[in-house]
Amino acid sequence: MEDQEKKLMEPCVPTSADLKIADLAPPPAAFEIVSSLINMVRNQPFKGKEDPNHHLKTFLQHLQHIQR
Repeated sequence: MEDQEKKLMEPCVPTSADLKIADLAPPPAAFEIVSSLINMVRNQPFKGKEDPNHHLKTFLQHLQHIQR
């Protein structure tokens, strides 16, 4: 019977199927993490209030700009 019990918060926790992330290409096989990328992530964290797809698209645009 314990296997069927769920915690109260479980219905509120999204699964990977619930996270509809679209238009993402797979990352390159090898990449370098530079300090400017780390600073960008620190300065623009995802706070859960904005559209996650827009946040990721913006992140990928910045990433492409850094890699040039």
